[in-house]
Amino acid sequence: MAILAGLLAAPMAQAVPRCEMAAIAHCANASQLLRAPGFEEALGRVLDGRQVTWLARQRGVGDVVREVLSGAPDDATQVAHGLLRFSAVRAGSATERGAIFVSGDGTIAAIGVLHFNCAKRCDKTYSLSILVNHDDARPVALVRAWGAEQMALNRERGFEEDLAVIARVEVLTRQD
Repeated sequence: MAILAGLLAAPMAQAVPRCEMAAIAHCANASQLLRAPGFEEALGRVLDGRQVTWLARQRGVGDVVREVLSGAPDDATQVAHGLLRFSAVRAGSATERGAIFVSGDGTIAAIGVLHFNCAKRCDKTYSLSILVNHDDARPVALVRAWGAEQMALNRERGFEEDLAVIARVEVLTRQD
């Protein structure tokens, strides 16, 4: 009886909130987001299998997005009501970066990739590629603001002038 009373008196173990697309507020950074249940499916709803030359060789845009989010992550940031930004630098590169903007229901609103386009030879100035599901100015503006913030940080860190300017912006929408 004493054992039963002790068990009843012990606090119930609280379930630790799990980072997943359906509970995006529990994801602390891009590293967690990349491993979150439902992430690959959400990413697939934004991407359309397109091939790009953003990181030195032609490859799928999904691979590029995963790679630019593979390095040191920033903390998730609320950028608008119900919209979180997850960003990181590319592993092994302090200059190439990515950001994903996710709504509270786990829908990816936009993706931004800061890179050096390498179609013929790698550019020396940044391109900002923005991926959205639909032609929507709000998430595009948020990605542009993130890109401008990154350029300001590069200036503060003393990067050379070419690494503090976005020379080209492209907005890609899902091809249905």
